[in-house]
Amino acid sequence: MSTVAELMTTPVFTVPVDATLDVALTLMEEHSIRHLVVMDNDSYFGVLTDRAVLEATGWLPERIREVYQAPCKAHATVRSVSKQGAMSIKGDQDAVSALTIEAVIGGTGCLPVLEDGKVIGILTEIDLLRNFTLHHDRDLQGNPPLSACMTPQVTAIKTTTTLKEALDLCSEKRVRHLPVLGNAGLVGMVSDRDLLRAIGKGRRPDIAVKSIMTRELRTIDDHMRISDAAAELLQGPIGALAVTHGCEVVGMVSTLDILDHLIGSL
Repeated sequence: MSTVAELMTTPVFTVPVDATLDVALTLMEEHSIRHLVVMDNDSYFGVLTDRAVLEATGWLPERIREVYQAPCKAHATVRSVSKQGAMSIKGDQDAVSALTIEAVIGGTGCLPVLEDGKVIGILTEIDLLRNFTLHHDRDLQGNPPLSACMTPQVTAIKTTTTLKEALDLCSEKRVRHLPVLGNAGLVGMVSDRDLLRAIGKGRRPDIAVKSIMTRELRTIDDHMRISDAAAELLQGPIGALAVTHGCEVVGMVSTLDILDHLIGSL
């Protein structure tokens, strides 16, 4: 059994509940992290995700947001956008149980690790993915081809799809990444983070995704194993790969797909 304490990320970065979003944004940028544990004095309050910060700020400082946002939004604090009471876990618990993995991917993408009321670490999707690449079974059952876990029915959009339409589709289909199709086939990728950043910056929701999509695509052949995709995803900073068969896109594989496969194999 791998315990939470063995896999968790340390040190853990915290932010006061009444800090400005500029403070949170700076911490995330300086340390290249996606989650902050929110503290109310010395007590655990909740979790702040980069998605929440993106949606609220567009990753812009307050002095710029004051120009186009209402004062109540431009001067919002961590308290207003964090997830209060987000689930936590103890260091001696099993890190790779189905319940633990489901709690990570079904919530904020992480579990703060508490001992005697103190935050000692944080267990993230990346921690679980890294552990899979190190300890996956070598046989086909534990590490099958990508077809076993990829999403074959790709939810794709056009270059003319609007930001709002794309973000609504992410929510409706419960996906984080959307391939973008043009006349020549696959021409780009857009993530929910891209969309939240653009809208948070004040971009009009009715502009086309072609203006913000990522054009440098990372793909993986469908004959590769799940562990190969996991290793590629760990290179960052993306959370999904387009799966190809020859020149054709036949699916998508994401961090969540791999962790879902791990749950099913336990």
